[in-house]
Amino acid sequence: MRSFFVGFLLALATALPAVAADEEHVIKIKLYPSPGMTVERQTKKTESGSAKFILPDGSVISSKPGPAEDVSRFTVLEADKDGTPVKYLRYYSVAWETDEDKVVTAGFQKRHLLYEKKDGQFRVGISGTGDLTAKDIDKLLRRAGQPGSSTIVMSQLNGLAFRVGQARDLDPKPLAEEAAESKIKLDLTKAKLTAKLVSTARKGATLNGVFEIKGNLLCVEMEGVVLSPPLASHFTNMVTVAIDGSSTACEEKGSGGLTGNADGTVAGAKVKIEMATRVEGVTTISAEKNVAEYGKIPKVEWLSRDKKWVEFSPEEKSFQAKFPSRPEKELKKDGTFGAETRWSVKTDDGRVAYTVGKTVLADKVLGDSKEVLKLSKLGRPKETVIRDITEDGMTGLELQFEQKANNGLIFIVHQKIFAATDDTLWMIYTMADKDSVGKVETKKFFESFKVLEKPKK
Repeated sequence: MRSFFVGFLLALATALPAVAADEEHVIKIKLYPSPGMTVERQTKKTESGSAKFILPDGSVISSKPGPAEDVSRFTVLEADKDGTPVKYLRYYSVAWETDEDKVVTAGFQKRHLLYEKKDGQFRVGISGTGDLTAKDIDKLLRRAGQPGSSTIVMSQLNGLAFRVGQARDLDPKPLAEEAAESKIKLDLTKAKLTAKLVSTARKGATLNGVFEIKGNLLCVEMEGVVLSPPLASHFTNMVTVAIDGSSTACEEKGSGGLTGNADGTVAGAKVKIEMATRVEGVTTISAEKNVAEYGKIPKVEWLSRDKKWVEFSPEEKSFQAKFPSRPEKELKKDGTFGAETRWSVKTDDGRVAYTVGKTVLADKVLGDSKEVLKLSKLGRPKETVIRDITEDGMTGLELQFEQKANNGLIFIVHQKIFAATDDTLWMIYTMADKDSVGKVETKKFFESFKVLEKPKK
């Protein structure tokens, strides 16, 4: 890694005329394009290493990070007196990431996003059609209108005086506030954030500076899981940027990681966490340019800060229900009682699930669907709440119970099972770990469910 950065700096030094090393520079960075102007941005990153959660029974839940890329343009339509955008357009021509070795394309790729500050809060509108996942919506709304971590750091440099080789401490609090919105808590008492001006050089009329930004932070909580001891987060970014305010052009090359072993509690179970992840990335931002076409505002649908539920019905129109996002379909030919089809959505990082299931009985060895309902009452823990129900002419059961998975995690399940025909059962349920029960919208989900297919005569 040392040779990479050294080579980069040497190449920069030979390509650009130098500026006197002892000259003091009062930093002026143009953080945003001017109204009517557009910048293009590209980010590529790779992640390596692993994150492991070791459960009470010794089983391991692990996640394997991977690469990601986004290419977008950013057009400012209106700004406040300080130059901060209050209305702008963003268009992602490329937006994908890796999830468990699968490339996942964002639902907002090749669609316009309109951000507008209204009554002190940003709203987000999206053009075109197509489903957005719960993760897409969260990504678009979580920090709508707020600066990213790079802009947070760069804004602190403005107005400071640097000589080449000089380093200054920066305030890590804004980074901690950004992390908190992603449910990550940092220990500010031991946080360290510094910026060092490595070199300066002119390119035409522009004075560029190369900054080394270093951060060393301690993560004490993630997604409500208190970590003991904390995990260590560290990064080093090399940023080349105009320091005279003459251009928005910028290049940032960075690397960092999250490491350490910690104990925590997830869903009522004690877990051990082994973290050894590393991220490397490059972000480039162009000089601003004026392209009238980019400033045209398309027709958009405003996203809600509440969960945007989707009314769903499969191709065969067998049922309809509202889910937090479009469900994934899963087929299982050899289920407990016969062939099973399930449609599911997971939210809150997999801690909450909404599922509709259909079972076609194999050969009625256990009887018809009503006999299977009776069998479903047997062998339940005494704490299980069970009641007989009838809805839309179908007899059924409603059950509420705790389910302890083989790995030790505890889930709360609320379920309805219906005997639709002699050979068909329908099931609808919500499931959440004990720490996420308050986030489940069971009533809304259950009330939206309706069987559409007609019984066979």
